[in-house]
Amino acid sequence: DGQAGLEVLSPKGARSGLVTASLDGPCHSCVAADVCRLSTVRGFGAASAGGCRALPGGLRTRFLAGNASSRVRSLTLIGAGGLGPPSRSVPLERVRDKSGAERTLAHRTNLARLMLFDPAAIDALAVAIQEENSKRARLVSGAMWISPVLREVLPRLRTPVYGVWGEHEMADRPLLDLRVALLREARPDVRIEIVERAGHWVFFEAAETFNAILSRILAG
Repeated sequence: DGQAGLEVLSPKGARSGLVTASLDGPCHSCVAADVCRLSTVRGFGAASAGGCRALPGGLRTRFLAGNASSRVRSLTLIGAGGLGPPSRSVPLERVRDKSGAERTLAHRTNLARLMLFDPAAIDALAVAIQEENSKRARLVSGAMWISPVLREVLPRLRTPVYGVWGEHEMADRPLLDLRVALLREARPDVRIEIVERAGHWVFFEAAETFNAILSRILAG
């Protein structure tokens, strides 16, 4: 949020005042190392600067929290995996064997099934971001979603923890409620925000609401 002087670093992309940077990598530990380096370069790591503000990817956060916790002032988890079952098993269209309009349609279908709730949010920018994600993907992420590694490290992190989800993150609300319960089990003090009419890309689909939530968290 430029007016608040904040930056959000996201490997999935964002809009409406959110500055993005690609943090994709061949393995979670490598990505976490990239986040640590970037946070130090930008001054987020110093205690006087308030620590790392918002970090992308629940599993990546596990490595950062475990290896750089002294530089973390607060931890905001956005649509986080790494909490263990239940899984959000979603059938996706193959993309890499397609081109042109057929490839674009496959991206739109996958975005609707997995990332975005409102069909109107699946615009040219969303498709372009998804295309970059597809081209850069190096990992099969299904098993990572239900890995418990984040839940295991959170009790050892001595910093406030926040969780933000889109209301339509999961196929149905009871599944989302179960994931929230898993986070509360690991961190009973966690503060949860559920954004209405938004999916997994809550920062994209409800950018103004998300910016306001994150600004409030960082100001706290």
